Amino acid sequence: MTLHKPLFMQPAGGDPDLTYTAAEARRLISVVSPFDGCLLSNPGAYNVTQRGAGANFSVDVAAGTAVVTGDDVAGQNSYVAWNDATFNLVTPGAPGSGTRLHRVVLQLRDKLNNGAWTTYDFIPVLVQDTGAGFPAEPNSSFTLAQVSIATGQANVSNANITDMRVGLGETRAWYTGTLSRTSTTRTTDPTLSLMLAGSATYRVTYGLFWTGTTGHLLYGWDRPSGASGHWGHFANIGGAPGANNYGYGWSEFESAVTPSSGANFGGVHGTGTVITTAGSPQPWAVSWGSSDGTAIVLQAGSIITAERIG
Repeated sequence: MTLHKPLFMQPAGGDPDLTYTAAEARRLISVVSPFDGCLLSNPGAYNVTQRGAGANFSVDVAAGTAVVTGDDVAGQNSYVAWNDATFNLVTPGAPGSGTRLHRVVLQLRDKLNNGAWTTYDFIPVLVQDTGAGFPAEPNSSFTLAQVSIATGQANVSNANITDMRVGLGETRAWYTGTLSRTSTTRTTDPTLSLMLAGSATYRVTYGLFWTGTTGHLLYGWDRPSGASGHWGHFANIGGAPGANNYGYGWSEFESAVTPSSGANFGGVHGTGTVITTAGSPQPWAVSWGSSDGTAIVLQAGSIITAERIG
């Protein structure tokens, strides 16, 4: 057992200088931010998109800051990976047959902890699918995106890129405008969606606000494959004094209470825990529609949040 020196101690006059290893200093990053992720206060951080100068067989990786955990050796701890300019990353061309699913990652290259490297840096890397399917994430790296390239494809466009960035700390998505739906079939909301890491536990919260006439909000969740956990909500419809409380598993959905006394607005807020299985990041999103085919309008301020706790 090693009792490491507490960080930032200063020797008294006459005592020798105190020194710290880089791993000890990185421990502070691991404590403050114990999980991989992008700093998404700027939503574009490390976003992977088609080449800005014209689509070809390459992608642009935006500037940003991320935390990446080193796992080449035990106790390697976490690194801050900062890039202040767009990085262009070449992809393979179209395969002779079928579709290839490539993985784009940020990879640490720390020679001290992995003798295969000759540098002390990080770099965006495309991990190729050579025909066996979406490749595994390498050690000491953090996944940014999946890039799909099919036979006959002329270039890589945004339609071929699946964002897989996971945010640091509490991440959130919210409405600044409105969206109206009349379909009685629940479908994924294009805004209220967050990417969750594999093998993780999240505390999630949400608030949904809508207007309608005779119908009510029909809502549920698109969850990562195999995810478990539970959620519950409190609903207040049309300003009525009564309330409705519910608890569910993530596979269930709710048709929130019909507006009473001719009222045409409602709100629901809730919380829950999502436990994901091993694998690549997947989205957790609101799925909603209208109970009777009349217009339901989701309002500005509707929001979902997710905070990784394990």
